[in-house]
Amino acid sequence: MAASVDLSGDTFLLRAKVPPFVAMAFARAMRDSSGLSVADKDAALLDLLEGVIAKDQWPRFRRMASEIEEVDELLSVVNQVFEALADRPTGQPSESSDGLTTTESKSESRPVASVTSLPAVRADVVLAARRSGLIAV
Repeated sequence: MAASVDLSGDTFLLRAKVPPFVAMAFARAMRDSSGLSVADKDAALLDLLEGVIAKDQWPRFRRMASEIEEVDELLSVVNQVFEALADRPTGQPSESSDGLTTTESKSESRPVASVTSLPAVRADVVLAARRSGLIAV
């Protein structure tokens, strides 16, 4: 069964796979979030939603979301997205793989993104984003 989110009692399917560019763009926005305005942060969340909701369902989602008056209801959808992404299996390496590979350890690691500085994002949304692997601590 495909992952889905609910908005105002209606269900919207998520894409089977999040396009890598969508994930990278969101991670970049969250990494640089300390210098972003609230509008820029909201735009990053909107871009994420547009990137993960099934394309054929996006126009209907947009129409319904445009009628929502409480930001918490929209943030609930973002939370559902992160939870759905966290529950998706990563899959096994292909049979042609030589197994797991290791990479050199870098002397300094830096997280890809952090949403802790986003205004009005609840702790459960941040936790779900971290569990999904879409952002790093």
